[in-house]
Amino acid sequence: MDSTEFDNVPLLERETNNPSETVITRDTNQDQQAPRKRSVRFKNPTTSDTITIEELAKRKDPFDITDEEFEKLSLYRSQIGSSSGAFTVGGVFWMVCSIYVLYYTQLPIVIKADERVDWFWLSLSGLMLTVCLLQASYFIVFLSWINKVSSDNWEKHFPPGIPIATATFLLFSLFLNMALWPVFGLLTPLILLSQFMGGITFLALFP
Repeated sequence: MDSTEFDNVPLLERETNNPSETVITRDTNQDQQAPRKRSVRFKNPTTSDTITIEELAKRKDPFDITDEEFEKLSLYRSQIGSSSGAFTVGGVFWMVCSIYVLYYTQLPIVIKADERVDWFWLSLSGLMLTVCLLQASYFIVFLSWINKVSSDNWEKHFPPGIPIATATFLLFSLFLNMALWPVFGLLTPLILLSQFMGGITFLALFP
């Protein structure tokens, strides 16, 4: 049921025979016909056993759930979402692929010693990478670790931060491709993509 169905509708309350629950009813008569009412049932916390998803699915009223049961289900859902981590088929593939490409292309040695590398674009890409790292330090270290600001509220503290970080990273990728293009040609975007995905997968291993 969409929660917006209860917007701008008068709130009615009535008592029930069960003292452990409160029924909140909203009148949804919008076409001037016979009143049509919907009820949402909020039960007060009780000492109930651990609920399972199968038991909840058998209930007729999806809103008939205690606060304690809701917290347990939310915790269970968050554990499922974070249980796989980077050790998935895709994660292992990108890590193995990035290691193989790095070994086969000898990318660090090429950047350091190959005369075909365009150092003008490489210097610009290094500058953009420095800006990206500074922005990441601001968001992760200053906002998250020091000020305890959730990542969902980063834009509220610094609205242009995310767009600037995105643009900076895109420029870094573009300049690095242009710097290595004389060496690898059309394979340059694929090589850098494998390194980027492998690095992201590796960082996902850390909590």
